[in-house]
Amino acid sequence: MHTRFRCQIVLFWALAVGAAIAQDSPSARGRAGAFLRLGVGARAGSLSDAYVAATSGPTAIHWNPAGLAQNTFWQFEASQRRFDRQRTFSFAGLAFPITPRLAAGVGWIGFASEGIEARRGNTTEPDEYFSDSENALLFSASYRLTEWLAIGATTKAIMHSLYNESARGYSASAGAQFFLHDRLIAGATWQDFYSTFRWKNGRWENFPRTAMLGAAWRMNSHSFFTLDYHETDREANRWRAGFELSTFSSLPLRLGYSQNSFAAGAGLIMPIAASQVRIDYHFAAHDGINGRAHAFSVAIDFGNKSNSK
Repeated sequence: MHTRFRCQIVLFWALAVGAAIAQDSPSARGRAGAFLRLGVGARAGSLSDAYVAATSGPTAIHWNPAGLAQNTFWQFEASQRRFDRQRTFSFAGLAFPITPRLAAGVGWIGFASEGIEARRGNTTEPDEYFSDSENALLFSASYRLTEWLAIGATTKAIMHSLYNESARGYSASAGAQFFLHDRLIAGATWQDFYSTFRWKNGRWENFPRTAMLGAAWRMNSHSFFTLDYHETDREANRWRAGFELSTFSSLPLRLGYSQNSFAAGAGLIMPIAASQVRIDYHFAAHDGINGRAHAFSVAIDFGNKSNSK
């Protein structure tokens, strides 16, 4: 299909997502499911989460389920971001092909905060300590409609436990990837466009909807550049950019920028037996919940011996 027509389809998708997210709705601050809007994977984090178009493998379950359609082998990935004040954000996912055009993925996302102080009066010492635990199970599917277009969807089952309160809910996301050129991919994701969340006391909430648009351009065999635009209801809109350099194919180096904050990271790719193992690290001065963050990821591509991305 002609590149011009492909670009028209991308523009239509972008306008549709933008129009939907721009509808009147309350601010995302303080609302349910905030942990779902943190990014998964150390590689994505070192690119400042500019990952909507570049994603593939298990992290696509979160970033853009359409990216699963690129999978030709089974892949597993686990990651954890560590924040100040005993807060951790974890992810584990499995992606696998079903047919040459159809792929699926399952994953878990969890956020935990320990040692939260509780006081019943105006005292210097806390009366007790409690924790905050949020978990989501994710189920995704992706289909390659044509050589230039893949679509996907993710459903989430969410559980939240905070002191003596608890809540459960569900949400749905959808995404697309557009393969405009051998070196250019565009992506779009509409996260939590449908959601429902009910607390034990009977109170209902909805998750803020998030629109993400992005592009990934492979400049040559050793480097690529990513650019994303993220918008969550009426929160501040964010442009994100990332760059990866793989002068040595087994040791990629990465930089990212978003809203006056820089991120950096590196990876190590090793063939082991009949598989490929990738270890990634990233550091950001301000990462999602106003603090420094370190992240580690371990990914296994079963049956893939190449050192390619």
